[in-house]
Amino acid sequence: MKTFAWKYISDQIYKEINEGRYLEGQKLPTENEYSLRFGVNRHTIRRALNELIRKSYIYSRKGSGFYVSEKKTIHFINQRPRFTKSLIASGDTPLTKIIRLEYIKPNEEEAKNLKIKKEEMVIFLEGIGYRNNTPICIYKKIFPSNRIPGLMASFKKNSSISKALFDSGIKDYIRSYSIISSKLTNHVEAFLLKCNQGEPLICTKNLNVNNKKEPIEFGYTLFMGSRVEIYIENN
Repeated sequence: MKTFAWKYISDQIYKEINEGRYLEGQKLPTENEYSLRFGVNRHTIRRALNELIRKSYIYSRKGSGFYVSEKKTIHFINQRPRFTKSLIASGDTPLTKIIRLEYIKPNEEEAKNLKIKKEEMVIFLEGIGYRNNTPICIYKKIFPSNRIPGLMASFKKNSSISKALFDSGIKDYIRSYSIISSKLTNHVEAFLLKCNQGEPLICTKNLNVNNKKEPIEFGYTLFMGSRVEIYIENN
């Protein structure tokens, strides 16, 4: 390390990230810790870290430190959007975790979209979608229980929505509409997504219908903006 000490340090840190020694979203050592390790002043360390930020390998959070940048999964929205297929297409391993599954009465918006009476019971499903054990979305789905007999039992066997629907006689379904908006994470959402409160979310509201154009799923999904990109395909 002579004239370009910062370049050597930058290369070393990148090498460790590239080798998987630090995971996506993991906090890196502090400037002081790097200064002690490499035997240089903090100005040199800051220049090395800024070079990694410029190349989008890491990012900084004010008052918190430096973190490894998170890979973005491309989620395709088309007539047949499927969370699992989007992840597999990106070379990732999908995983879903159900955190709430119960019969409830729908609110006015849910009943209207599902074309059912407010007195009818619906199946409410809430879960977390993971990419390689990293949470990337929270989803809430509402299903008309009378229209899909046996769906609750299927959900108790399958965490996959598509597979549960298939096992309940819904062999195929398509997207009727999607509405995309944004918001910032609240305390609960930040806890579930393992991120800081106030980070941006991509919000989708959508309705799926069967081959008879009957509504079979109304739901909301909150995607981590730093971990997911939405790609809208023309059908």
